[in-house]
Amino acid sequence: MCRLDPRVIALLALIAAGGCAAQIQEGLGNDVAFATGGAASSHQRSARGVANELYVADLSGIVYAFPIQGGLPITTPARTLQTGMNLTSLAVGSDGSIYAVGESRINVYAPGAGGSDQPERVLNVAGEGAWSVAIDPMGYLYVGIFNEAVNVYAPGAQGNDQPVVSIPEQDLGLIGGLAIDVAGNLYVTTDEAGLTEYATPHSSPPRSRPHVLR
Repeated sequence: MCRLDPRVIALLALIAAGGCAAQIQEGLGNDVAFATGGAASSHQRSARGVANELYVADLSGIVYAFPIQGGLPITTPARTLQTGMNLTSLAVGSDGSIYAVGESRINVYAPGAGGSDQPERVLNVAGEGAWSVAIDPMGYLYVGIFNEAVNVYAPGAQGNDQPVVSIPEQDLGLIGGLAIDVAGNLYVTTDEAGLTEYATPHSSPPRSRPHVLR
């Protein structure tokens, strides 16, 4: 049975409170995503009532769903999802869809998917592999390709669909994490630029401002 170390529980609770996805350094997981509920919720809201859950991606290919009770995720998952690929990142869309990211593809599962459920669609990712992912409130998908670019895909992209915008790696350095704020701005962490913010990145990605990390 999968259980979380209390230190990881505390860390995941902090991540969940912000409604974002982030890498974790210890415990069972490789990446996390939070689905919240309620009419005034963040952009990561479930459409099928699978709300207030924390999803944890294991490198072995399993996604764990931990319900939130009393502001904290419980220590035993309510269900697991077998993706059949090594997971590098995870995100939850505004409709509650689960985006599970392997090195060469992104599987998109229905809200509440579990067990051996099959993805509703699959997006093939070219290059050296997808490392991180984020989804904005309009459904645009942002994929960090290791040592190459941040590729932006249109809502509903699948198969061999090509990105609508690509932000090249040479402008950034090695790409790490991605995040989207409520205004739709994209934040990219890299080894050279630190943290860079882009405005309206799905149409024409001007560099808004760099943030120096020390």
